[in-house]
Amino acid sequence: MTDSTSSKPNAPDEVWYDFVEGCSPTIEPSPTSPHMQFNCQEATSAGGNTTAMFAGYNLGWPYIELYGGQMPAPINVMATNLLTGQVYFSPASHSDASLRLDVELYLSDVEVNAGQPANNQSFTNSWFNLDLARLLNLPPEDGLYGVTLWIDDLITPVQAVQVVTNSTRLTSPPVPTEVTTSGLVTTQSSSHSPAPQDGEIRMDGPLAEAGNRIYATLPKNVFTNPPIPIEGGTPVLILAGFTQRSRRLFWYRDKDFYPNASKNKVFNFDFDPFKLFGTLEEPENLFVVSQLGTLRSEALWIPSEQSIKT
Repeated sequence: MTDSTSSKPNAPDEVWYDFVEGCSPTIEPSPTSPHMQFNCQEATSAGGNTTAMFAGYNLGWPYIELYGGQMPAPINVMATNLLTGQVYFSPASHSDASLRLDVELYLSDVEVNAGQPANNQSFTNSWFNLDLARLLNLPPEDGLYGVTLWIDDLITPVQAVQVVTNSTRLTSPPVPTEVTTSGLVTTQSSSHSPAPQDGEIRMDGPLAEAGNRIYATLPKNVFTNPPIPIEGGTPVLILAGFTQRSRRLFWYRDKDFYPNASKNKVFNFDFDPFKLFGTLEEPENLFVVSQLGTLRSEALWIPSEQSIKT
């Protein structure tokens, strides 16, 4: 949707579902290649200048069978302030009721674990657009955010997005729960650490033989090319965990990680993912992501039968 009196697109209060020429990404249809993409740019809104997200998705099995016709509500939008590490998070679309009631799972863990039926080639290919600052209740000041789309084990690369100032935006506390447990991350090399890979954080685990910890490795150029597009900025390590059934995000930040790891030239870290989630009421699938500035890992799946340790 574009304002005829301005070159900026217009962002309505509610999510809208058009393909917006010049704004929306191209999403290739495929039954076997699930993917999501988005573009962000300055836009106008009823409340003044804002930053809009123009997103698209191509999702097949198990996502459309798992969530039925509820898209894009199961797709989550996450933004991290690249200077402070503060995390903001919301489903792409939801009603005023609790998200636990909004999103229902239509496949059991047994059905998902059994794998995709050979004759199932169904998929959905569509677009959605939203006022990013409004959806996430971002503060009125401008800021540079690392933004991703995330659904279960599928997550997009982090994009650095400049969100514009708007004094009419209301200041409200972020929704997701920050975990403040001290010493959650251990910075050390280990025989369990995966091999490095350019452009991303590699994670493996949780490993039963290593106390159910997740082991991670940074790319080799992480200290010579800091993953933050701010002159003199220091990337903050973020650990984020999402619960599939109860639809909650837990996150942890470590501002000292990068300076200490850089000083000691240590490219590896490990952590106990279950300390992110605390006490779960019932077994459910968990997904864990690590992020350092604009670097991120793939979303690591912890099956429901492992989610409650005995």
